[in-house]
Amino acid sequence: MVERRMETKIYHLPLIKSDQSKPLTRVKGRGQMMDPSAFFALFTERERRLLMAYPEEARRLSRQLLAKMEGVYLVDVDFTKSIDEMVVAGDYDWHDPDISSKNFGVRDTTGRIITVATEFVHLDETVKTRLALDHLETNGFRPATIEETLAFGTTYPEIQLKFPIVCLDTFCTKDEHGYQHAPCLLHDGLDRILSTRPFSYKWHNNTRFLAVRKSEQ
Repeated sequence: MVERRMETKIYHLPLIKSDQSKPLTRVKGRGQMMDPSAFFALFTERERRLLMAYPEEARRLSRQLLAKMEGVYLVDVDFTKSIDEMVVAGDYDWHDPDISSKNFGVRDTTGRIITVATEFVHLDETVKTRLALDHLETNGFRPATIEETLAFGTTYPEIQLKFPIVCLDTFCTKDEHGYQHAPCLLHDGLDRILSTRPFSYKWHNNTRFLAVRKSEQ
């Protein structure tokens, strides 16, 4: 049984192309595209040649810059994959078997790959799920979906080693009492863990709630 809180929206980002004179890199401001010359000016001539030769590396670096400059983490959500396949792609050291295609059906069946701008909301206090959801809504955010959260775990595997990351969009019922559980990216030492916590859970003050600005949809 799955509860879906909001409809998925998409955010498009063109791929950086090595054979194009004007690759697009969204690192200037939310909703704006940074001029390619400004992006490549951040690097030495040797580094620029390497970036043009390896466009995927340029794409990765541009996303790192965006995360550092604006706290925005771009993720590619691959709807050609099932939830089970998304979990495997995350290469977790352990994952809750209840986070599966059986309990979380992919909501977009068009087979698209879309880019979504995700952000962290940090309340810096111990809160319950309802208060966190109210805070997101009041401040113009929606919770990241399970697909977006799994894409985040795959794209930025090192981040969950710093603090818990929670998905409050989609819940699964996983016990005989019918209690709902939220997916979350956790760690145990250097082990990356994909787990769940009950809706009634009190989230620690270092928890980050993965979210998407409604204005970005």
